Amino acid sequence: MKTDKPNCLLQFSENKKFQIVQRWIAISLAVFAFSACGSKSGDTAYWPLHVIDDTFEGADGVDAHDLDGDGDIDLVVGWEESGQAALYENPGDHNILEIWHRTNVSAGLDVRKIEDAQFADFDRDGEIDAIVSATENRNEKVNIHWLVDRNDIFHNDSWKSASIDPSIKLPFIKVAIGQIGGSGSSDIVAGSKDDTKPGRLLWYEAPIVTRYSNSDQWRGRPISDIHWINSILIIDIDQDGDNDVVMSDWAVLAWLENPGVASLHENGQSVWTKHVISTDASSYFTNCAVDSNDPSDIHLIVSNVTAKKPIEIGDTILYSIKKDFDQMGNWSGRWLKSELSSLDAMPTDKKRDDYDIKGIACGNIDDDARTDLVISGSGYGHGIFALMNLQNRLGEQALRLKIISDNTHNTRKGIKHDNLLLNDLDGDGDLDVITTEENGNVGSYFIARGLGLIWYENPL
Repeated sequence: MKTDKPNCLLQFSENKKFQIVQRWIAISLAVFAFSACGSKSGDTAYWPLHVIDDTFEGADGVDAHDLDGDGDIDLVVGWEESGQAALYENPGDHNILEIWHRTNVSAGLDVRKIEDAQFADFDRDGEIDAIVSATENRNEKVNIHWLVDRNDIFHNDSWKSASIDPSIKLPFIKVAIGQIGGSGSSDIVAGSKDDTKPGRLLWYEAPIVTRYSNSDQWRGRPISDIHWINSILIIDIDQDGDNDVVMSDWAVLAWLENPGVASLHENGQSVWTKHVISTDASSYFTNCAVDSNDPSDIHLIVSNVTAKKPIEIGDTILYSIKKDFDQMGNWSGRWLKSELSSLDAMPTDKKRDDYDIKGIACGNIDDDARTDLVISGSGYGHGIFALMNLQNRLGEQALRLKIISDNTHNTRKGIKHDNLLLNDLDGDGDLDVITTEENGNVGSYFIARGLGLIWYENPL
């Protein structure tokens, strides 16, 4: 790796000292809060916030992968308003509060209005080949940013970019990577919104050999008309040997059945049968398949919070959705839906109580053996919450609410979090929260910048 890093984040001479002091103050306050309230789980203590980068505007989602194989995750973020596709090198758990080196992977390609960025292993050899991005309004395309020099990953010149099938121009906001057409390579599924044009879900078929030099060989094929894509999952739902697509089309949760390799390649216009799972499980979902007794590898946790109203005690916040198997272990084609409600009300600003859940993650964030749920919110208030599991399952039940982020920024920033990831960033044995916060009210430059790429340190 080259030693010169001309695009490294701006550093101030006292920044490192300030971060260390800030961290110790935060930890001390957390310990004091635990002692004062006598709470083993720390339900009254907010988690310390650490900013990885707030240089640009409009941090709109984060994806993670150990790109350089050093044992820790690196991150990619699309900065919507600033038009940046940025890769961040993890400095390691012992140096986690140091500056994360930033690499611009767009290689001169215009990525204004970038909405999503995902790592991609196209040849399925376990190593990342590229980053896929989606851009919307007046810059409507799906892009691949290719890693062309694996010997110097975190250098701008090691990346080359191309838009694929530029004949298709839609306001794209979400991408997923997985094999669809049976060629051996991973394909791309991309979804748009019906803001300025009709919404579409498309399959971009990969060429047999995937590399930068044949980026012009990708072809976009329609899967379904949609309203507004929120989440995409590529998985073999009916277990017939080919991958299907699960999507959240705003208030409709559905899966689209892959018509099969032969049909896909007949004319490129094959019909994907749409199977509706739910019409009242709204917005975003995650797959929390942790039950070893469930052969389907799918357990969707789906948001139900999109209404402009306060979230009170007993309100359904999420749904747990699993396959309904008969006594012989065969899937009936139906789904079991359980309500996950809160034992506590979400704190809100009295004038602006408009929480929308934007991200969901599953993981054990405390000292028991149960799987908990962490959610990110878009709305005036705190922004990051956990729902602490009180049982050894994720079925119909009420969960204890834990507020992770404080509301220091509720009038300026900290009110539009996106997806989130759970990872032990600092190497202390518990899961921390990684997310992005896009912006507060659109207005002055200062307000629009948002908190950026951030993580919350688990104090347990």
